[in-house]
Amino acid sequence: MHAIGADVSERLDVIPAQFRVLVTRRPKYACRACEETVVQAPAPERLIKGGLPTEAMVASVLVSKYAWHLPLYRQGQMLAAQGLDIKRSTLAFWVGYAAAALRPVYERLRELILTSGKIAGAGMDHASGFMLRSRVKSCHVCPEIRASFLTFHAG
Repeated sequence: MHAIGADVSERLDVIPAQFRVLVTRRPKYACRACEETVVQAPAPERLIKGGLPTEAMVASVLVSKYAWHLPLYRQGQMLAAQGLDIKRSTLAFWVGYAAAALRPVYERLRELILTSGKIAGAGMDHASGFMLRSRVKSCHVCPEIRASFLTFHAG
């Protein structure tokens, strides 16, 4: 028999989130002649000094919380279902550390936005300009695209 063709079909599959433990080994070296000298490579930097999560784990918690609106207690339940006993308070601690690490990014973005002449924001209305009223010169609402354009005074 010889092949005259083939039927091909595709199926969608999922690989659930996989958690793993990353082990860092840092060997210590000593000179046999001089017993006082021990050399070891420095430990790699971590977001949370001496903490368990990697940066990717903390990023996953942040994305789940802020992009997917998944509360920390539910994330804790999901992790427990996969055999990880991580409490909501621990997840909140990680979120706090991430916020502190991202503070310079926030400050720079805020500076760039407030020094620009105009800001466009989806879903804004006149009340949104209330918080910035001391600097807002005008506010134009475009209901067709659900955006507002705020014009600021310089300085």
